[in-house]
Amino acid sequence: MLEAIPFRLLVTWWQGLLSIRVGALLKRRLLFGALQLSPEEVRHRGAGQLLGCVVESEAVESLALSGGFLALMAGLELALASAVMACGSSAVQQMLLLTGWLTFTFVAVCYYLRNRHW
Repeated sequence: MLEAIPFRLLVTWWQGLLSIRVGALLKRRLLFGALQLSPEEVRHRGAGQLLGCVVESEAVESLALSGGFLALMAGLELALASAVMACGSSAVQQMLLLTGWLTFTFVAVCYYLRNRHW
């Protein structure tokens, strides 16, 4: 348990570095796209609509960075947990239980995504 704290801090630090770099890349791409707009298009859209696009891009950036990193870490933790369980005394039962739980979760998420408009 004592090893978990430094590793969690290291992962958080790496996540911060990755977020800064990817965020800078996204900002560069957005600025490049904004500089490619013609003056007529800027006049047609207006300041409010362009400001709305900027605010939405900030929200998409923060969600993509945090959600993407969490998904990556979840996959890594799942793979490591599977490897540890495969080395245990009741490896077959534990792997079947993990597979069953993952299948149940996948089916529940698919059901939710298909029926969320209700």
